[in-house]
Parts: sequence; structure tokens; C-alpha cells
Amino acid sequence: FLGAILGTGIVRGKVGDILLRGERGADVLCSPEMCEFLSEALTSVRTVKVTASEVDMSELKVPAPKVEEIQTFEASTRLDAVASAGFRMSRSKFGAFITSGDVKVNWKEVSK
Repeated sequence: FLGAILGTGIVRGKVGDILLRGERGADVLCSPEMCEFLSEALTSVRTVKVTASEVDMSELKVPAPKVEEIQTFEASTRLDAVASAGFRMSRSKFGAFITSGDVKVNWKEVSK
């Protein structure tokens, strides 16, 4: 769906979340102006003909988030130790994500 939407000429920053609905399509969160544009411009996804229309926010069926509770005992409160336990990977592998700038804590990039 994202590829088809971007194919209409919209930049990624103008489109919010895309909620997949299985065989029933998807719900795309966007501004009213973008909704009007997509209603006219989005006619197919790959080879499948589609129609886009505005729906009220109350009609959205947002899937429940998948939550898994884990318990771990770490000798250190260092980010690499705690996060590696949560993501089930080694500290060194997670450390590489930290040093490359791919990790954010409270929406702020962490580099060490």
C-alpha cells in the first residue's frame, strides 16, 4: 500500500500509519487534504483496482498491540544490557545498533 501511495507523488511525511485489514484492504491515516487527493489519485495497488474514501476515526479498527512481558536480571543498567535482554540479542550486536545511531530513548538518539 505504501508503494502505491508514494507512487501518486505524495512524500512519505504526508502519510501517517497504515493499518492493514487483511483481505479487506487498509486504512491510511492522513490529513483531510491528502484524503481528498488519494480518493482521486489512488486507483490501484499493484494490479488490483482499489477505491479510496474518507471514513470517520470512530470506524477504524485498530488492532490491539502485541505485548509480551519478560523478566530479566541484569548486572548493569546500561542500555546495551537491558535492551539486549528485551530484544533477545547479544550485547555486542545491540551495541552496534547504538553506535550506528539506530537507537532512540524517549525519541532522542543515543550514541553511547
